[in-house]
Amino acid sequence: MRCFRCVNEIVELPSNDPARVSEHYVYSPAFVVEVLPGGPGGASGECRATVLCWSCMHEVRPDMWLSEEGWDADKPGVPFSQLPIYDHDTDNADEPSTYRDIEVKPRE
Repeated sequence: MRCFRCVNEIVELPSNDPARVSEHYVYSPAFVVEVLPGGPGGASGECRATVLCWSCMHEVRPDMWLSEEGWDADKPGVPFSQLPIYDHDTDNADEPSTYRDIEVKPRE
């Protein structure tokens, strides 16, 4: 799986892998973040899902979501128009593996 922003490979580890589990935390090498069309108060439309690696997550520093304009301004590997719909009604919408089949192209 690749980060939808920087296109670097993300090595997925099972949630019970000792490399991911410490005494107090379960570490995740990938994060799912919602991207809102137009941002808050912007154009209506369906939320999209993006998968970010640890490095991009800390560089972008999303609060709860990212805006469409903010996402596309960075020229990510997956532009907003190609991001998958974030389905709030499914149990696995926040699992990065849900989006493993999305084509991630090199950044321009």
